Amino acid sequence: MRPFIFSVFILFSCSTHGINENVLNDTIQVQSATIDVNYTHASETDDCVFDTSTFKFTTEVLHKFNPELKYRWIEKEAQAIVPFEQGDTLLLHIGGCNHFSYHAIYITSDSIFNNESYLFEKVEWIAKNFFANGFDDGFVHYIRNKKYKLEKDTDKIRSYSILTDSTTSEIDIYDGFSIRRKGNQAIIELIGYTN
Repeated sequence: MRPFIFSVFILFSCSTHGINENVLNDTIQVQSATIDVNYTHASETDDCVFDTSTFKFTTEVLHKFNPELKYRWIEKEAQAIVPFEQGDTLLLHIGGCNHFSYHAIYITSDSIFNNESYLFEKVEWIAKNFFANGFDDGFVHYIRNKKYKLEKDTDKIRSYSILTDSTTSEIDIYDGFSIRRKGNQAIIELIGYTN
């Protein structure tokens, strides 16, 4: 398995508009929760393989899920912040440059940190509703068929890799999913991208 942190670095550095290793630490206020997010900010280049209008891809998916859904943008990362009524928050980025990626972060109460069935159900729900191009059905298929492996298990983080099979294209990378505890929040993250 590729180290999860390295994959997140690759995702952010290649998924926006180029490569620049200036790390920004932002604190985002969403409803009553404070979310600390570490970014690798990318500068714009002209050598993108994919259409770089990531707002377009993310917006299309959000409007498909619910045309009335309210959200706002972290423009420098082309990422939408979606607050849900129950106090949970989704951060979503779809698009890319060298890699076309689907990256979702779901923030909820830390009370669910040890609830494995909730984690798997939420990963399936996120993929089914906010991913596309096979990653929607792929994550659901791999989780329901228990084709994942627990890679790390501590009192702060549990991360899982996906054990892909012959049904997955060689260019589709499932970076897995994780849940981590930070303060009174549980943060579920899943990533898939096409090379």
